[in-house]
Amino acid sequence: MDEGRVKGLHRVEVRDRNGDVDEAVLETRYRRIKILPPIGKQKRYPSLTLTEFMLKSDASQRIGTRWKLITDLAVQSRDDAIEKAN
Repeated sequence: MDEGRVKGLHRVEVRDRNGDVDEAVLETRYRRIKILPPIGKQKRYPSLTLTEFMLKSDASQRIGTRWKLITDLAVQSRDDAIEKAN
């Protein structure tokens, strides 16, 4: 997922260990993936088409923030990905 194209940016407020508020700029990436059942069960179970998305802070920021989710919900835009992460 890290090699995927950044689809947009999202800013969130986060607190550090001391409780101080800071802002993290998150890169938003998402893509559709196909999950196959185990080889011995492919005749009984269908494959699943899911959406994998990730919100991650830039490596240059001091706050390391990363959310990753695989869902069957539709993610068609940056706003959809942010909505699912909230």
